[in-house]
Amino acid sequence: MGGSSHSSLEVLTLPALCFFFAVLLRFLGWLRDRSNQKATGLKVSAYLAAALGLYVGLQYLWSMFNPETGYLYMQSIPSNKVLYSHYVSAALPILTLLAFGAWALIEKRLGRPLSF
Repeated sequence: MGGSSHSSLEVLTLPALCFFFAVLLRFLGWLRDRSNQKATGLKVSAYLAAALGLYVGLQYLWSMFNPETGYLYMQSIPSNKVLYSHYVSAALPILTLLAFGAWALIEKRLGRPLSF
């Protein structure tokens, strides 16, 4: 993260993996809720995985906007695709956390797990 990342795959790998595992853990927690089993650990783990993805994504964004070295980092980005992947690496976990929060709020208001 300190040096320049010249591949959109390199920038998106860890935030995307965190997104995948967060959604998987939240889904497994939802399945356990539906079967009336305790799922708090799975839900908390899902939030932690999304938070880890957010931390990594924000590190990539900070590399671009750092007042001391951001200009040099921006100049070393080879294409717009790689540039946009820096934004997506932070946006994906943010949207995941917002979706999890909305999901939890809806379930709390309904008083039961969502049924699809």
